[in-house]
Amino acid sequence: MTNRLLLRNISAHAAVRGQGFRAPGRETGRWGRDSRRGLRSVTVAAAADAADAAAAKRGRSWPPVVGVSAALFICNAQRSILASVATQVGADLGLSLTSLGLLSSAYLWGYAPLQIPAGRIADELGGVTTIFACLLLWSFATFLAPLALQSSWPLTMFLGTRVLMGAASAAALPAATSALSEWVPAAQKASATTRVYAAFNLGSVVALLLTPVFVTMAGYQSAFTFFGLLGMATAVGGLFTFRKEVLESLAIMKTWNFVATKEEACALPVEPLVPMSRLVPAMAQLVWAHSCIGFGFFVLQSWVPTFFVREFNASGSYLGFLSALPWIATAVCTLLAGMWADWLLNERKWSFVKVRRLMMTIATAGPAVCLVGLATCHGRPTVSALLMTGVLGMQAFSYSGFHTYMQEVCGVRAGTLLGITNLGGIVMGIGGNILAGYLAQVTGSFSLLFLLTAATYVSCGVLWNLCMRGEKLYVEVMPTAPGSTLDETDNWVLNDVKDLIGDINAPEDPPAVAPERNPPT
Repeated sequence: MTNRLLLRNISAHAAVRGQGFRAPGRETGRWGRDSRRGLRSVTVAAAADAADAAAAKRGRSWPPVVGVSAALFICNAQRSILASVATQVGADLGLSLTSLGLLSSAYLWGYAPLQIPAGRIADELGGVTTIFACLLLWSFATFLAPLALQSSWPLTMFLGTRVLMGAASAAALPAATSALSEWVPAAQKASATTRVYAAFNLGSVVALLLTPVFVTMAGYQSAFTFFGLLGMATAVGGLFTFRKEVLESLAIMKTWNFVATKEEACALPVEPLVPMSRLVPAMAQLVWAHSCIGFGFFVLQSWVPTFFVREFNASGSYLGFLSALPWIATAVCTLLAGMWADWLLNERKWSFVKVRRLMMTIATAGPAVCLVGLATCHGRPTVSALLMTGVLGMQAFSYSGFHTYMQEVCGVRAGTLLGITNLGGIVMGIGGNILAGYLAQVTGSFSLLFLLTAATYVSCGVLWNLCMRGEKLYVEVMPTAPGSTLDETDNWVLNDVKDLIGDINAPEDPPAVAPERNPPT
């Protein structure tokens, strides 16, 4: 356990105590045998209401939402540059389609191995601090790309910048999930999540529209330079804006050798709320769901412009428009899905499981139908563009389904567990990019790839509807205001927690023994 998780769970304990909770045996000054289980179950029951009350009392959640949105906007914009200029880069480096697929997947080589560590770091230091620090690093890698292409070993150096960019941006989605889980009340999670991911997808739109302009004015290398500088400036501004959180994170880093005792972990629950026999299957199902989403997302992000170039000889601004149109639909549908999901949850009083199931059904069945249409529709650019727009537009409902569900069930470990599930999506994305280049080169079309992608979406939808029950895996996080930690008014909480730990450590009451009587003289 880290200091930050300790503070979060002290806040959770305080919220529960504020509602009048007294654990078993507390009335008599001694914790009963089931006290740990009692604290955990009551904490889970009270956490959602306490989170909303804490958010209303201690501050607004919009500053971190805006900050995370800006970081993800730039992240996806920088990712999309290579997709927009892939044919020019391939021509300059003398690459075949298969080799171009390997180059497109190089970003994911650095991205994949660091997902789990990045998620854990985000949970420990806070999502906001982590995402801006990593934004600075991955934007620097983007800025270096033109210099790499002009070096004596352009292919090797360019691959190096792509791997570095992927490694630095490994924390992007886990940190965003950790930040939203920490700062946003339960009733607003879907809307906040979809705003963040709408900005994420708008990054692709802006990059795909502006990159052809940069190509015409100053060459495609200038697009890397511009977005690299923009990202570094945004990172510096974000770190300054959230400087209190940065200072708090730096203080925590100095004490990373701190490890809580087993008793502290029991008193402030960050252990799973379910046994491993249920946690492992639940995580396996979530990994597969994210793998299917990642396969479709990464393949389409990398190959949509190349598809329009090969199928319809699109170029210049027309290519930028055709490539950006699906991502515009993605951003719009992301926002609409979030508002619809929160309306169903808050106004119609649907359970969150029912809402997420509906969102994921649309996010999987809709793209599958459109991809089958793309595989059978040849020579009609307008129809193909509309179907591609439908694929990505309906896939966007997964942000109100899968991604919001992860925050609702994963609690304080949301960043870490999203890192685990995202790893599956990345591995599928790497394989998908290589497979896409190979199939396009061997078959001369993308039809087989579209059918394979449709099958993965169908499997995801079926699994989700059969298996996802909404079981909480970890206790929820208490949202806090910018710069807020435990203040002087919370000292009683620390004292109470110490008392709680002491009670847990105390031995059970010994059995009553009748006092000896002095024998008669």
